This record gives sequence, C-alpha cells and structure tokens, in this order.
Amino acid sequence: MKKRTKFALSEAIRTSLVFTLTFALLMMAIPAFSQEVAIKGRVTSDADKTPVPGVAVQIKGTTKGAVTDADGNFKLSAKPGDVIVLSSIGFTQKHLP
Repeated sequence: MKKRTKFALSEAIRTSLVFTLTFALLMMAIPAFSQEVAIKGRVTSDADKTPVPGVAVQIKGTTKGAVTDADGNFKLSAKPGDVIVLSSIGFTQKHLP
C-alpha cells in the first residue's frame, strides 16, 4: 500500500489564506446590504384627490425621509421591505409596505 503524505502549510501561509478568504466573502456581502431603490410618489387627499403639500414621508424606524412639495410630490431612497410612514396634521397617518 502507498503511504499518503499530508499537505502541510506553514502557519504564515495558512493565516494569510484565511484572511484573504474572509476578506473576499465580506466584500461579496457588502452589495447585498446597500441595495436601495429610489421611491417617487405623489400624495393626494382621499376626499377630492388634490395634492397635499407638506406631508412628512419617513422610513419607519429611521430619521430618513422627505417632505412633499407644493404639488404633493416626494422622492427618497429606501431598501426593499422598508415601511414608509406618511403623516400630516389633519390627516390620518398611513403606513405603506
């Protein structure tokens, strides 16, 4: 029978290899956490469908948000799955998935 020989790496090469593989895996994971999409919309009144200016549009649980302009338009960036909260004085607060 043939005797098998073990493949041995020096400690420095092994440490370098582990560091390189760990770094490569972390670099591949970063884009998954930073994928945001631009959300544009227009807030109108349910009663008469007129634009509502000054509505606070915020991502739930964050300080990230925007305010609607004179035509009720807004734009902000959010991650998939974020909940958008619309609030304004005199209106019922809405949560949008």
